Amino acid sequence: MHAYSGFGGIYATHEFLAGKNLRPFIISRSTAPGAGKYGFHWTGDNAASFDFLRNSIAENFMFQVWGIQMVGADICGFGGNTTEELCARWFQLGSFYPFARNHNDHDSIDQEAYALGDKVKQASRTNLKLRYSLLKSYYRHFVVRRGLGTVYQPVFFHYNKDQEVFSDDVSETQFMLGNELMFAPVVEKGATGR
Repeated sequence: MHAYSGFGGIYATHEFLAGKNLRPFIISRSTAPGAGKYGFHWTGDNAASFDFLRNSIAENFMFQVWGIQMVGADICGFGGNTTEELCARWFQLGSFYPFARNHNDHDSIDQEAYALGDKVKQASRTNLKLRYSLLKSYYRHFVVRRGLGTVYQPVFFHYNKDQEVFSDDVSETQFMLGNELMFAPVVEKGATGR
């Protein structure tokens, strides 16, 4: 029942705004397969942890397969206190979600890039600049697919004859934007590269 009510709310809001000749941008954490035609999804109240950072990649894949292309997790985590290392890594990954935002609850420490130190400021600056340079590519993928198919894809969608892409280390931690760009973010605490 919860998923259907989320879909109904997204649909009704979309139709109302479209009827006013407005371009609807509806983001919800209560969605269902097919809701991507009318609205978008953020993955809800995640935690500030490396486990949630890593799992956000597969979660994005899941919603893409359900037909919700514009999806993303709260960068740096929503609940709990992030760290400089975690938030920097999350900016490196989250800048390339289709929907990217930094958001947390009021009981957690401030996690804007400027509040957490030079490492986070540099990671956010570098990766958000790269994201903005790629926005035309993202937009093209959304337009070409017209709500069908995936924009944020597992590597095995493109290289399914290579057995290496089915290992957990690749299938759960790497992704592609269309068939042009592959991303392999660092998702392990203390790791300095891949």
